Amino acid sequence: IVALISAMLLLTACAVRLIWENIIEFEFFDDGRGYHFYYDEEDIANAPDYIETVYHPTYIPKGYQEVLRDYGHGLSTIAWMNDEEKYISFLQLVLPDDPGLDYRSSFSSTDSETEWITINQCQVLRIEDWYSISYVWVTNEYEFNIICPKPLSDEEMIRIFDSIRIDEDAVVFGVE
Repeated sequence: IVALISAMLLLTACAVRLIWENIIEFEFFDDGRGYHFYYDEEDIANAPDYIETVYHPTYIPKGYQEVLRDYGHGLSTIAWMNDEEKYISFLQLVLPDDPGLDYRSSFSSTDSETEWITINQCQVLRIEDWYSISYVWVTNEYEFNIICPKPLSDEEMIRIFDSIRIDEDAVVFGVE
């Protein structure tokens, strides 16, 4: 029985790791107002045209209640709010048909700082402005964003990142 449980735990750990093994490098451009992303054409050549697999965080800090869950054709959004009306948002976007500059997802570059960080061997762009901290990463299928209000710690952001799993029960609006 112990061997069976150990084998199941190992398989579960490996399956979770596979979710993030396809993270790709991407570049970003500051046009003076916002950051925009672009990707290598070969890296995203087989990206789906719509959201086929929905991901969601399974951990959100205490005090936040879900206020929005919208699984759309090209954008999946989940948001939580606390008593101070501060939001945590998780976004999953399809990648653009043209891997050139992507103006769909934009983060303000006014009074903000960026840095590349590594979380569990994943390259993540961290964007911090006066109000929020955002994590952005791209797989060969989707772009993901976690946007949290300050002063939520990086440790909590990493816990959210680490908790992201496939939502087996998700129904994507507009997809049959």
